[in-house]
Amino acid sequence: MRIGFSLPQVGNHAHNYSALPGYATTLEQAGAASLWVSDRILAPLHPTVNYPSTGDIPKAFNSVLDPLALIAAIGSVTTRVEIGTNVLIAPWYPPILLARTLTTLDIITNGRLIPGLGLGWSPEEYVAAGVPMNQRGRRLDECLDILDAYWTQNPVEYTGKYWTIPATHVDLKPVRTPPVHLAAFTPNGIARTGQRAAGWM
Repeated sequence: MRIGFSLPQVGNHAHNYSALPGYATTLEQAGAASLWVSDRILAPLHPTVNYPSTGDIPKAFNSVLDPLALIAAIGSVTTRVEIGTNVLIAPWYPPILLARTLTTLDIITNGRLIPGLGLGWSPEEYVAAGVPMNQRGRRLDECLDILDAYWTQNPVEYTGKYWTIPATHVDLKPVRTPPVHLAAFTPNGIARTGQRAAGWM
């Protein structure tokens, strides 16, 4: 059995980063298979949609460490354990920048990155990210296209509805092609996961 653990990156833990590297290395030494980070950018005072299953916005979301910076930090002090996002809200990020960052993280972790991507649920977070929430599914599809091209092609060129990448050299590739996992609950999301993902979150 492979067991993974969430890294303590929210709430009071976010104010005590100095304990996090030791936490991660202790879990690795104890045999953990994976460590996971999550993605939140807001704890809205007046949410139009509450956090699923809780009926409100958890107070812990008032303080959140950045997930991608955290993977870089923890990846540099561990050697074996896989490190993933559960989940990164992909439509918030320009795909070409996300591709560069995830490639860098895979290199830092020597091929241990597991990108778990999702669509999120908070309208306020989409407003803050400057992305129309009603486009999130189609933007995720284009993001997946661009990640695949960035990791497997050279040169890379892409033209979509939301994103365009002029033909460019991309000599730097990940240690391994990161196995993208997708979070999904809806029929469309489940279908996308079955067609395009290495795993389901």
